Amino acid sequence: MGGQTDMSTLLPQYIKDFWYLLLIFIVLVFLLVRFYKKIKISPRSYTYNAKSLTYLILIFLLSASLTVLGIRGGFQKIPIDVVDAGQYTKTQYTSLVLNSPFTIIKSFEKKELALLDFGIADPETIFNPIHHYKNDTLQKLNIVVIIMESCAKRIYQARKIKKLYSFFG
Repeated sequence: MGGQTDMSTLLPQYIKDFWYLLLIFIVLVFLLVRFYKKIKISPRSYTYNAKSLTYLILIFLLSASLTVLGIRGGFQKIPIDVVDAGQYTKTQYTSLVLNSPFTIIKSFEKKELALLDFGIADPETIFNPIHHYKNDTLQKLNIVVIIMESCAKRIYQARKIKKLYSFFG
């Protein structure tokens, strides 16, 4: 399983870890259903004029833009992601940060990577990483190339360095 997996594994874990929140939710729903009929509200008629309609449209646009801004995570170029929780809290508290509708929205309908089986019983028949050379004049130098993509940005963010000196940060 990867970072963003399906809800069939995340939701039961959330319920197991935060069972008391589910209990509070059930009690609140029960109280709302029980006391709903006891509250009497007198019907009122509303008249809409240009001023009140303009006011309602402005409230709608403001709340819609704040909702999109909240889902996106701010004004920065790149939207926040699940891995960004580590820069806001200690490691042991990241599950509390990630236990939110944000994580559910981010991981909803994400498919788990399929495990590929190529049906090869012995992979060394195709490629053997150990080479035996017949000539001893070859110098056995090892060359290792490590390519790390966008790792520096996460390190800078984890150390809370304000100014980034990486090229693409």
